[in-house]
Amino acid sequence: MRMQWLCLASLTVTAVEAEVFDVTKHGAKGDGKTRDDGAIEATFRACAATASGAGTGTGSREVLFPAPGTYITGPWELACNNSVVTIEPGASVVSFTANGSTQGWPIGALTSPEPSQGLTDKQAAPFILSHYARNVTLRGGGTLDAGGRPFWHESCGNWWCPKWAGPRVSPKSPYAWRPFMLRIDHSTGIAIEGLRFEATAFWCIVPVHSEHIEISKLVRLTSTCALAAHFLIQI
Repeated sequence: MRMQWLCLASLTVTAVEAEVFDVTKHGAKGDGKTRDDGAIEATFRACAATASGAGTGTGSREVLFPAPGTYITGPWELACNNSVVTIEPGASVVSFTANGSTQGWPIGALTSPEPSQGLTDKQAAPFILSHYARNVTLRGGGTLDAGGRPFWHESCGNWWCPKWAGPRVSPKSPYAWRPFMLRIDHSTGIAIEGLRFEATAFWCIVPVHSEHIEISKLVRLTSTCALAAHFLIQI
């Protein structure tokens, strides 16, 4: 009797671990007092400079805000494509305006091919910006605090901020608008999950000229965001 054997090759698939870029390894203190703007920017710059994560999916690179930690910053950008940005439970990224003053918040720090959409030289920078970003997930169970209360007090009860904006803009100009919490501009494949949003100065999550945006499992949008619930997502 002739026997034939079929040999099957065994294939082993090895999961590729994400390359982690910890903001504390790039100088962030997370002590609730020190400005960590430079360290956060340096972390994203290091992430973007790596050769890994060049594919179309997320997860091969991770920018990490570890807990415990309160990271004080001005506007910051999701500036590393094909990545995951994790704010761990017990960690907070907090605007420096949470100290009660809007002094130093930038106007005209951003540029866009669509000035009518609010990124102009007379528009407040958003707390977080996704600008021409691709495949970025913002997640983790931590807190994003945009420090918006001082902007409310200076806005005369309306959308614009004449006192804060100063003489550069008309009190009735729409370009004196308070800063958004998260601006998603000309981006695709952006996911937001499991985070707590606090104290936005204006609209919470504002996608413009973007596609494939997924928002899920938010821990809570506080009442300050709920005030602008009908503007939660504007496309």
